[in-house]
Amino acid sequence: MNLGVTKEKRIKAALVGLGFGRQVLKPMILEGLASKYFDCVAVCDANEERTKLTAEEHGLRGYTDLDELLKDEEIRVIILITGPNGRADLITKIIESGRDVMTTKPFEQDADAALRVFKRAKELGRVIHMNSPSLTPSRDIQTIRQWQEKYNLGQLCAGRWEGWYKVVEKADGSWYDDPDTCPAAPLFRLGIYGLNDMALLFGEAEYVQVQQSRFFTGRPTPDLAQMNIKFKSGALFSMLGGWCIEPWRGVCGLTLFHEHGTIVRDVDWPSYAAGKERITLKVFTPESGFGQPVECIALDDEDSSSSYRWDLFYEAIHGKEFEAQATPESIASAIRIVNAMRVAAKSGDQVAVV
Repeated sequence: MNLGVTKEKRIKAALVGLGFGRQVLKPMILEGLASKYFDCVAVCDANEERTKLTAEEHGLRGYTDLDELLKDEEIRVIILITGPNGRADLITKIIESGRDVMTTKPFEQDADAALRVFKRAKELGRVIHMNSPSLTPSRDIQTIRQWQEKYNLGQLCAGRWEGWYKVVEKADGSWYDDPDTCPAAPLFRLGIYGLNDMALLFGEAEYVQVQQSRFFTGRPTPDLAQMNIKFKSGALFSMLGGWCIEPWRGVCGLTLFHEHGTIVRDVDWPSYAAGKERITLKVFTPESGFGQPVECIALDDEDSSSSYRWDLFYEAIHGKEFEAQATPESIASAIRIVNAMRVAAKSGDQVAVV
């Protein structure tokens, strides 16, 4: 990863959305990796009090209206941390104003809207990046694909994704409380990482089925959910996500079962205990010793498909082209699964992905 750029070459940016955005403003944007490439000078949120408090706390300009923010010609990048419903319309407005966008998962709830905004960005020559799925090659997905070929693993038959932590949430009237905009909440808020990876690796889904439970949460939406997915290839995939389980595991537990071997991606527990999360990636084949991988590598957190790649975003804005990892169609494919998940969460039935 690059060490960053000179202060004079950092790009002026603004953060839009101070719900979850307020939590990541200081650690990620003002002091973290983003600050090496972008100088955040303003925040924007419809909540006037939240905007005022945040702007005063960090010495930033505050806006309560996106149109007013976009009149600020100094700002060249928008970091958009809003809810996914209708986000494509917001991004369209932003890119048509001449800005580039870094946003977050889940990207949208409307697959057609997602396709339209990426088409519009291409027409305008604007850059849209997000943390999941990574539009530029991530080392973990690249390695998985290399191992599939190197070890002749054959047909991808099944997979398993897991992610959890422990927190007791309270209802606050946000979209997190709405089963329609936040279906099978742990899978939509947390499991979207797995959904996006799965859409890259497995292709088009055919059917989904959902189960969910509420244990400790104060929200009307669940704090534990699992989903089974059948793909058009015949492969089966299962997901488990929640925030009612300890100890903390992270959001990158992935097992891929192939015809001639298995690949495992997971958090390296000793590194997590030491305060620096790393990821281990292992491949097992018929030639493996008992319980021993034929190859194992350790990756930093920014090498995963779920990380914000501020360095690559900066380079893309300056014209560097990358081989695409996720395409607009693979993003739309994951959104279609979410739409089927929404129906399945209500009915408990197997639902076709259309």
